[in-house]
Amino acid sequence: MYDAYPDKKFIVLGSSALSIMSEKGDLSRRAVIYSLPSLSFREYLELKHQKELPVVSFSELISNHMSISANLTSQFRAILNEFNMFVATGSFPFFLEASGDEYLEALSGIIDKVIYEDIPTIKALRAFSSLKLKKLFAYLAISKIPLFNIEFLKTEIEVSKDTLYEYFDLLDRAEIVKIVRTESAAPRVFKNSKILFKSPNVYFAIAYELWKGNVDRGNIRESFFVSQTCDTYRLFSSATTDFLLLDGDSCFEIEVGGKSKKKKQIKNLKNGYIFKDDIEVGAGNTLPLYLIGFLY
Repeated sequence: MYDAYPDKKFIVLGSSALSIMSEKGDLSRRAVIYSLPSLSFREYLELKHQKELPVVSFSELISNHMSISANLTSQFRAILNEFNMFVATGSFPFFLEASGDEYLEALSGIIDKVIYEDIPTIKALRAFSSLKLKKLFAYLAISKIPLFNIEFLKTEIEVSKDTLYEYFDLLDRAEIVKIVRTESAAPRVFKNSKILFKSPNVYFAIAYELWKGNVDRGNIRESFFVSQTCDTYRLFSSATTDFLLLDGDSCFEIEVGGKSKKKKQIKNLKNGYIFKDDIEVGAGNTLPLYLIGFLY
C-alpha cells in the first residue's frame, strides 16, 4: 500500500502491542509507531459528558490545585462518583457501549486474549505456562501493592526465576503491568520495584472473574496514579515515600492514600505532596487524587 500509493497517508491501528513491537522492524523507514495509552480521567469525562477540558501540567497542578478543583467540582457535582466509576470501568472507550459487569467481562476477555493468544504467538509457551501466567495475574490482583521479590514470587507461582523474568518482560511490553523501579536500579533490575496493573480496571476485571469480590483500594489508588503519570513523567519507587516523580530538573516526593492519610509523612520533605482519595478539594501540599487524571 505504501509503495502503490505514495501520495497517501495511512493510519493503521492494531490491538496487539506485543505483535506490533515484535514486528516493527519490518516497518522501518515506512512507519512511525505510536503507543496509545488508556484514557485519562480527563478524557473519560470529555467522552462521557461531551465537554472540553484542558490538560494541566504537573507544575500547574501543584501550584493551582485548589482553583482547578473548584472549577471541576462546579462542573461535575458528583466528581468523586465519576472518579470511582472511572477507576472501576472507565479506562477504555468501550465504556460508552458496555457498563458495569458487561464492561468487566469485556476487559477480562481482552486479558485472556493477551495470555492465551498474543503471548503464545510471539513466544513458544506450553499450555500449562499460560495457566501459570493466569495465576500470576491473580496473585498481583489480591496482593497489597506487591514489591518485586523474585524468590518469593517464583515459589508462589511455581516457575523458575528466568521464566518469571520473562513473564514480566512480556506483560510490561504488552502494557498490562507497569514495573516502577527505584531511581538507582539498572534497566533489568527489579528488586524493590512496585508491580502494578497499568489500568486500575484490571483489578476489578480479575476480581469479577475469579471471586466476585472487592479489591484492595490501596492498589487501585497507586495503579491510577501510575497509569496517569508514567507515560508523561519519570516515575520511581522510593524507600521513604510511595513514589518519586521527576518533572524536568525537579523531583517531587509523592504519597498516595485515603482521606485519613496523615501529613506527617511529608512534613519533613522538601518537595512532598499527598494525593488523597475521597476528597474534592485539597489545601497546601494535599491534593485530591482525581486531579492527577488531568495530565493528558
